[in-house]
Amino acid sequence: FPLHSTYSSSLCVYESGELVPFEIKRVYYIFNTLEGVTRGMHAHLSVKQVMLCVTGSCRILLDDGFSKESVTLDSPTKGLLLESFVWREMSEFSSDCVLLVIISHTIGNLCFSI
Repeated sequence: FPLHSTYSSSLCVYESGELVPFEIKRVYYIFNTLEGVTRGMHAHLSVKQVMLCVTGSCRILLDDGFSKESVTLDSPTKGLLLESFVWREMSEFSSDCVLLVIISHTIGNLCFSI
């Protein structure tokens, strides 16, 4: 995501279109996560998401049923696009982590977990 900086501050803009390839219907953030906690542990049936750390860092384990990948998010300019049917586990949250999640659907859409 483009970073706009001046001598006094920085700004990132997240909007539907080219940067977020779906209409944004919901935004939430996770913060104050205790050490050793793993969150997520599910996949969505029809939801697309973009995840990014506004501050701090965390690790995202992704599994599409064919391959697994681990991604570290540690910058407000670095987002991770998650398509439907991708298992995600968020862990290794730094003490200052704020994980922002931009979503294509409102609450009430189905997800599945084991």
